[in-house]
Amino acid sequence: MSIQKDPVLGKTDARVGIIEWTDFQCPFCGRFTSEAYPKIVSDYVDTGKVRFIYRDLPLASIHPWSQLAAVAAHCAGEQGKFWEMHNSLFADQRAMRPPDISNRAAKLELDMSKFNECINSSRYNELIDTSVKGAQRMNINGTPTFLLGTFNDGGSIMKIEKSIIGTYPFEKFQADLDELLKK
Repeated sequence: MSIQKDPVLGKTDARVGIIEWTDFQCPFCGRFTSEAYPKIVSDYVDTGKVRFIYRDLPLASIHPWSQLAAVAAHCAGEQGKFWEMHNSLFADQRAMRPPDISNRAAKLELDMSKFNECINSSRYNELIDTSVKGAQRMNINGTPTFLLGTFNDGGSIMKIEKSIIGTYPFEKFQADLDELLKK
């Protein structure tokens, strides 16, 4: 599975990866991000063992601001702050309307004229749609969904080894990641 256009946290040569399909308004995604994600980042991503790959799956039929939040994260990414916006959005999932998004961008000290131009453009619609269609092709229809796997060449193609659907404690991810790291 190619990860060429996805936001990636961690070393690009880490042999093990986690792809997360997520929705910024999903309460289960929020719980994962506040509970298991920080430990995964500190124990695996920051140590260079694992790459964490983000994929969009805004469930707009039940989360009306999830598409805007996804666009905002990518627009912040243009200024090198994708993950900061990601963390901000998950930190308060109730505040996702346009004024809330602008406030978050200002707090991150983004260039607001560039950010607003990006938000008002449609340049991330295709990327988000591609992510959603990719999930649909793989019968992924809920968030969060995680695919864990290995990179044989250290490149951008990941061999899927495990899937985790839903929110689980850190220990579940720890066991699966440790198993993959032993291979």
